[in-house]
Parts: sequence; C-alpha cells; structure tokens
Amino acid sequence: MKLKSQSFFKLAVFMIFVALVAASFVLTPRLGLEMTNKTVAQAVRYQDCYELINAAGKYTADVEAYYETEIDLLKRMRRNGINSIVLTDATLERLARTGAVGLEIQDGTAIVSETHSNIFEEVLEGAKRRYGDRISVGGEYPERKMYFVGDTKPVDRYNMHLRRAVQQMPLGIMTHELQKLYKLGFNLIVAPENFEGITEKDVEDYFDRVKGAQVIVYAMMPAHYSTFGGTALANKVASLMGRQYLVLQEHYTQLGFFPNVGQLELAQQRNYSVLRAYTIDCREMDKLSYEEALRRWAVADDERHIRLNIIQPFLKGKDLIGTNLKYIQEISQSVQKRGFSIGLARPFETYFPNRVLLIPIIAGIVGAFMLLCQSVFGWGYGSTVVCWGIVTGVGLFGNFVSATVTHQAMAFLAAISFPVLSMYYISDMLDDIDDVPMLQILANCAISLLLAVFLSLCGACLLAAILTDTRFLLEIDFYRGVKLTFLLPLLFILIICLRKYDVFGFRNCVTFEDYRNRLKVLARQWLTVKNVILTLLFLGFAGFALYVFIGRTGHSWQLPVPQIELTMRHWLEEHLYARPRAKEFLIGHVAFCVLVLACHRSWPKLLKIFLIIAATMGQVSLVETFCHMRSPFLMSMVRAATGYGFGIILGVLLVLIIVEIGKFADGLKEKE
Repeated sequence: MKLKSQSFFKLAVFMIFVALVAASFVLTPRLGLEMTNKTVAQAVRYQDCYELINAAGKYTADVEAYYETEIDLLKRMRRNGINSIVLTDATLERLARTGAVGLEIQDGTAIVSETHSNIFEEVLEGAKRRYGDRISVGGEYPERKMYFVGDTKPVDRYNMHLRRAVQQMPLGIMTHELQKLYKLGFNLIVAPENFEGITEKDVEDYFDRVKGAQVIVYAMMPAHYSTFGGTALANKVASLMGRQYLVLQEHYTQLGFFPNVGQLELAQQRNYSVLRAYTIDCREMDKLSYEEALRRWAVADDERHIRLNIIQPFLKGKDLIGTNLKYIQEISQSVQKRGFSIGLARPFETYFPNRVLLIPIIAGIVGAFMLLCQSVFGWGYGSTVVCWGIVTGVGLFGNFVSATVTHQAMAFLAAISFPVLSMYYISDMLDDIDDVPMLQILANCAISLLLAVFLSLCGACLLAAILTDTRFLLEIDFYRGVKLTFLLPLLFILIICLRKYDVFGFRNCVTFEDYRNRLKVLARQWLTVKNVILTLLFLGFAGFALYVFIGRTGHSWQLPVPQIELTMRHWLEEHLYARPRAKEFLIGHVAFCVLVLACHRSWPKLLKIFLIIAATMGQVSLVETFCHMRSPFLMSMVRAATGYGFGIILGVLLVLIIVEIGKFADGLKEKE
C-alpha cells in the first residue's frame, strides 16, 4: 500500500502543516537569542598559573621573585586574550608562595607564620570554620603561628578528588587575591568550595567578604563536586549572588554538565541565568597535540553554546611560557574568525515559549506517528483516529502537568517518525518508474533527495520546537534515547519494505492454512546449507555494521574513529560553517542516489530494500542533529544543507561509476 493511499494520510498532513506554523512562532525568538549572543569570555584558573610557572622551570622560593614572575605572566596572558580568571579557595601552599603567610611542615603539622596580619586573620578564620579542632594558635600579634594538624603528604593535580594534605586544604576566597587580580584588569570568576557543616551565617560572611573587598565579581561556579552551600542553601546563595552569573562546566561527553551537588537547584533559583563553560581536562591536555587542542575551542563556542572558555595550559614540552601565550592568542584569533568577540559574555535570555503554542505541535507529531503506525501495522482509519485522540490527549495533559518528560517523549516520536515517512513517501514515488536517459536519472537523484531532506526537516523543526526552552538549550535537560532514535526507524522501514514488496509472499494468504503452507515453502527454500551459510554471513555483517552505526552515535561506547575520518572532519570544520554528518553525506545520501538508479533500472527488490534502509540512515542522522539543542538552530539547518550538497555530489559520482562499470561489463559479455 502506498503512503498517500493510507486512510489517515490527508488528516495527518493537515495537522503537520498546522504544527509547522506553530513551530515557526516558537523557533523565531530562539533564532534571535542565538544570533545576538556572540560574545565569548576567556579565562584561566589562577592555580594553573602556578602549575605553568613550575612546569616551565621558573619557580623560585624567593617570594618577591616569584611574585614578579606571576604578575608578569598574568599581564602577558591578559594581552594575549585572557580577560577573566577563575579564583578558587586559597591554600596554605599557594599563600606561602607569594609571602602572604609563612609555611613550615613538621611531623604531620603545617606551621603557619603571620606575615600580613589582615591575611592571617582571614586564613585563621577560614581554617577554624572548616577544620575546627585540628587548628590551634600560639604566639602574640604580630608574630602569631597557626598549627594545622593532619596528613602533610601532598596529592598531585591529577588526584585532587582524594583527601588532600593540610597545606592543600581549601581555606576560602581571600580578599587580597580578589583585589590583586581585579587590579590587573581581569573579570573575576569565583569558585568557593563547599564544606561540611556550612550554615547560612557562613554564606552571608563569604558574600560580606567579597563585598568588603570592593571588587566586582563577574560570575560564580562550582568547585570540587559541589556548589557553595550545596543543595540545602541553594536558595540562600542565589539570593546573595546579586548580578553574578552562574557558570556550569560542560561534561566531557558534551551532554549536560559536570556533576556538582546543588548546581541544578542553584540554576533554577537563578532563573537559569547560566554561562556554559568548556575546558579540556588536564589529563587529556597531556595527550593532545597543540593543533588538536587549538582546533576545539572555536568549534565548541559555535556548536555548543559555549560562552566561557576556561583554558588549560600545556605543562609538557619546551618553552612552555611562550607556547601557552601563543596558544591563548591563537585561540582568541580562531574564536574571532567564527564571528565572536572576546569580552564580557552573558547567558542567553531565559526563554520558555507559551505552552498553548505547543498544542498544535503535539497534535501534529502524534499525527505523524499514527501515520507511521498505520503504515507499519496496517491499522484501519477508525483505530488510527482513536489512538491519535488518546495519545494526543495524554500529550496535552502532560504539556501542562509534566512538561519536561512529555516534551522529550514528543521529540522522540518526531525523531523516529519523519525519517521513515520521508523514505516511505519517496520510495513510493520511485516505484515502477521507467528507465530514462542518464541526465534525467541524475536530475531525479537531486530532486528526490532534496524532497526527502525537506520532509525530514519538517520533523526536525517540530522536534526542535517542542524542545525549545532554556533548560534544553542549556542541556540542563537533554534529549534521551539517541540509540533508539537510530535503531527504531531502521526497524520500521524494514517492516514497511517487507510488507510493501511482499518479500515472503504473504499478500495472497487469507486463511491460517494459507499462512502455514507458505511458511512450509519458505522453510524448504531456506533450509539448505548454502542459504543458511549465506544468511549467517549476512546477519553477522549486518550486526557488525549496526553495532558500529549505533555505537558511533554519541560518546557512551567510545568506539575509535579512523584517522582518515578525523582528518576529513578537521578539514571540513576548518573550511565550512557547519561540518555535515558523515552518516548523511557518506552513507545515507549516497545510498539514496544509488536507490534512484536501482528504481530506474528495475534492480532486484532485496537490493532496493537494502538501499532504502541505508538511505534512511542519512535521514535519521539529519533529524538527530536537531536533538542536540545546544547547537544553534540555524547551524543545524546549514549542516543539513551542506550534507545534502556533499551527498548529492558523491552520490552522482557513484551512480556514474556504477553505470560505466555496467557498460564495461556488458562490453566484455558481447566480446565473449
């Protein structure tokens, strides 16, 4: 049965059209937000400056000489593009490096000497507040000493999740460090550590200290797996942050954020005024080449809503100071080439579309899904309409009661429905088509693929609209079920093709006896040694291909990517605004062009089915691109258009090669 002859087809098309009109009203404000927010902040961690000085062999125990080296490095970083600095809690070893306190380690005790009375008071206050009975004080002002008892064996930068030595324990944000970095012209991003037993008074005292320092704090971010105040005091912290932004660091899988207790509660209290930050983990930095690390930043800013680059320095190699200053400068240049400016980055404005606008979108998505179900399972008109009413009713109820779950479910239905319906509709058009001159076949390739892409993009627009709100744009919530999104459409299109082409000969079966007799015939035909071996080989190949296809989606399976593909990706990222997906232009769209040739030349049905499934992969990948809500909508559209362009070029070339090979083979047969 052809798709257009389905009894539910016209009603579904009408609902989808209305849904697309509603989607345009939802997506237009999103486009405006994405196109106007084009400022990126670039930062380093203050602690990493010491790591760099030490790794470069510039460290000295002379506190004055070290202080001058540190200030010089910070100024040079500022000139090369760093405009912000992340300040974490001070530690005794960090304070001692610049002479803020004296430090001596003896027999499991850190002995802290008073050198600057105001700093010593803050250190003592922070230590007592956090570590209480492990702290004692001796001597008289201005030569007091603080004794901090505990393990004095330091852990390295790779193991800061372990219990740290007393000289590495966090003591709070220090006034003199805030003032020093502020005077150097940096925008301050503070990352105060949470601690056990923190109270509202502790939170108030911290903000009073920052206020008393007479500096402007640009933003706050979590540190060491927890936000300051944790979950219990998120409301209190949010109320005192004032105009500070909340910074959340992207998870290394590029899905959601690095886990920190209380950060989502704090984000909600701040009305999702959140800056997405990106950094390369220090362990990964040790493995990356200069070129690979440099390549990541501008792409991350452009494709993933990153507006704060926290740059991790290289700590291995020669001339580390010069290398890292050049690295920072080239990151700045590459970011600016992408159309961004370096400055005070701001979060995207909070955007939650009117849920009334989502009603026709939900109805349209469910309509498409019901049309898919009718095609796969052979439902009648009455059953389809009843199911549409029930599922739509549940969706509308969930839209107002449990929006996040409902919207994800609707996005999932859109993602699995439209690629299948697109390929079903196009394959119907290509059925029983006459053989025509080669130029017309190539034109049909371009036109048919363009129509398939357009139909899939309709589903992508509905998916993007239903997930368009600040939580999904930030990926505080994100699209789940990516693996199923790739698997189910292939299963559905396979079932449709098997029914459509009557591969097993069940079309003329009416009674149970007819089906039983047909199964016996099929069993006799299949149960030969040759057929069993060929079937097992085919299933093994198909299973491996499917494993790679699904496993390469996302980051969870960590399947390796061939070097030639990495090289191709890098070239495309460097020369194109949006790199097309390999599954689209190398597999799906190329297979689609060969499918058009197969239909014109009346190739066997099984080969057509294989090509339809392969072509569906491209349409699924196209729609799945829009599931990544962090990516700008316009960029995803350009990515789809670029994929079409590359795909049609490669597809046409393959079609021409196949035709020439066919002509060559025919010539050999004639000679024989």
